[in-house]
Amino acid sequence: MIERTQNRFGLWPERLTADSTSGSAEMLGWLVHEQGSESHIPVVDKSERDDGTLSRIDFTSDHRRNLYICPAGHELCHYRR
Repeated sequence: MIERTQNRFGLWPERLTADSTSGSAEMLGWLVHEQGSESHIPVVDKSERDDGTLSRIDFTSDHRRNLYICPAGHELCHYRR
């Protein structure tokens, strides 16, 4: 939407505010580093959980195979089919 506005009207935001659904690391990186916009978007930190679900710290990283292992010993899949 930002690029479409720039292409049609020649407008580009210096600052951008959005809700947390737009706050992915990929989106923030694109806005700040590639587009030069100052962003005011909250990022939801789910690294430590207290609601009975697994936290990021519960998984171990297998750097050689480039994947994560859950506490039950299963590989964490990026995509499921």
